[in-house]
Parts: sequence; structure tokens; C-alpha cells
Amino acid sequence: MNLNIATAYAGLLTIANPFNDIPTFLALTAGQSANKRRATAAGISLAVAIIFTVALFLGEGLLRAFSIDLDAFRFAGGLVLAILGMNMLNSSPDTDESLAPMKELPIVPLAIPALAGPGALSFVIAWNNEVEKAADYGILLIAIVLVSLTVLVVFGVSPLLARVLGHTGLNIMTKIFGLLLLALAVGLAFDALGAVFPGLLA
Repeated sequence: MNLNIATAYAGLLTIANPFNDIPTFLALTAGQSANKRRATAAGISLAVAIIFTVALFLGEGLLRAFSIDLDAFRFAGGLVLAILGMNMLNSSPDTDESLAPMKELPIVPLAIPALAGPGALSFVIAWNNEVEKAADYGILLIAIVLVSLTVLVVFGVSPLLARVLGHTGLNIMTKIFGLLLLALAVGLAFDALGAVFPGLLA
């Protein structure tokens, strides 16, 4: 399989889905100035990039340390993504009323586990199965950077997006991303099954 930036970016963005976390971001940054909120968005974006990069380069080694087959992990990752997709289809991007504005950078819960959660990390680690040459890692790193920049832009203009889209618009986007995530999950699980049982999906 030939990796390409567009596919890797679209897949990871669908799972991370920063649009779903706009209400949470606004709740955690309530009372901040526009410049402070943008700085917070930049910090979260950088944290997401670091987390995904670490998962890409160290995740497979960690699996080997626990004798976990990468294809088995890809299949499990597909199941996790399917559950996340179903949750997105059956939920709405409401703000948790228990959340209070944070003075420190909200790496937790925004960067991890909201954006770089189990599903996204599984997806990134599973990329190792598609790498055929060193240049492929460059493609994947570019995709990670693009997703992180998208997080920066979405959170940076989150007050405007919240006003323009409103609750209904954000809810619709969540449903669309959930459906895309389900399709992605099925593909990942089928690819893993095809690798373990070559004749099964022939």
C-alpha cells in the first residue's frame, strides 16, 4: 500500500475530531483573553503533535515488548474506533457542567485523552504496518503536523465557530465524523483480518 498525506491526514483528523471538543475547550478557557486562548490552543496543538509522534516511533516497539502482534492490535484498534464512532453518532458535543476554567495548560483532558485518545493512538501505531520505506515516515509526520495545525486553527477560532455553527451545527458535524469513523474502523478491522487470514476476504 502506498501511503499518501491526504489519506493519513483525513483518517487521523476524523478520529481526533477537534470540532467535537470545542465546547470543552471554551469551558476550560473561559475568562481568558483572545491572545491567551490562542496560546492555549497552540500548547495543546504542540502536545498532540508530540504524543502522536512518540506513538508512531515507539508504539510498535512497545507492542513487541508485550508480544502483541501488530495485526491483532490493528483489529483491536478497529473495534475501539467502531465504539467511538457509535458513541459519536449517539451523542452531542455538550459541555460537561463539572468542568471549570483551568489556569494551567489543559493537556489533560484536551490533548489526551480527548484528541490523542486510545482510538487515535491505535490508528497511529497501526500506520507502522503500512510503512515500506523511510520516506513513508516523512509522509506520516507531515500528516501529524497538519492535524496538529488543524487543532490549532479550530481551537483558535472556537468562539467564532461556536457562534456560527451553534449547537445544532456542531452536533451535525459530530454525527458526520462518527459515520466516517465507523467506515474507517471497518476498513482497519478488515485489513487486519485479511493480513491474518489471507484467504478469508479473497
